[in-house]
Amino acid sequence: MTSKADICNMALCHLGAAPSVVSIDPPDGGAYAIHCARFYPIALSQLLCMPWQFAMRRTALSLVEEDPNEQWLYSYTLPSSCVRAFTVLPSGATSDNEGIDFIQEGQLIFCNQPDVSLMYTTSEVTSGNFSPMFAEALSRQLAYYLAAPVMKPAPAVLQGLQRIAQQSISSALAVDAMSRKQVPVDHKPVWLRNR
Repeated sequence: MTSKADICNMALCHLGAAPSVVSIDPPDGGAYAIHCARFYPIALSQLLCMPWQFAMRRTALSLVEEDPNEQWLYSYTLPSSCVRAFTVLPSGATSDNEGIDFIQEGQLIFCNQPDVSLMYTTSEVTSGNFSPMFAEALSRQLAYYLAAPVMKPAPAVLQGLQRIAQQSISSALAVDAMSRKQVPVDHKPVWLRNR
């Protein structure tokens, strides 16, 4: 089980600094802990904008108004913990692939269906729920943010850290996606159906 301090210490190791963070919530008083307390939530929020299985939630949305504007028939309130909305499903949907068109404006979702549910990533996650690859990706992103205040690197070094963080995030997303059940698409080309 990985803690916030563990992830911060991993980030510091990526930068060649001695891991010395005991706590960031509240910071333990060290300079590294203060920097980590500032940048950890930013790095985490950035990564939670992506579809991680451990952070995915599903909930029925609360109707705000019918006929809110000319384009959409219904508006709904987003859950307070929603970092990013991914799919709006109509009532009775039997598959996550049955998502409907929607837009998000502020804390509202607009769509043309009554009684919908939302698949979204939540901000209410703990580091104990992180997969090892997510923790690594988060530590790499945090290292990128910590580089300027901790080591004041040359621009080329900073670009290298950013590239490594992006590669780590991509790898973690690919592994995370493998844990989802893939739904086969039942598609036959017209020329084959007409045989």
